[in-house]
Amino acid sequence: MTLLILIIAVFVGAALLSTFARRVDDRQKRSAMFATSGLLLIGAMVSLVVVLFRYHIV
Repeated sequence: MTLLILIIAVFVGAALLSTFARRVDDRQKRSAMFATSGLLLIGAMVSLVVVLFRYHIV
C-alpha cells in the first residue's frame, strides 16, 4: 500500500514539474524539465504495472 502511495506521489510530482516547466523562459531548462518529468512518468507507469501484477490485481 505504501508503494502505491509513493507511485501516485511520483505521478503528481511529474505533473507539477511539467506544469512549472511551461512557465520557464529558458529553452534549455524547459526541455530538461520536460525530459525529467517524462522519465518520472515512465518510471511510475512501469512501477505501477509491476505492483499490479505482483499483487495479482490485474
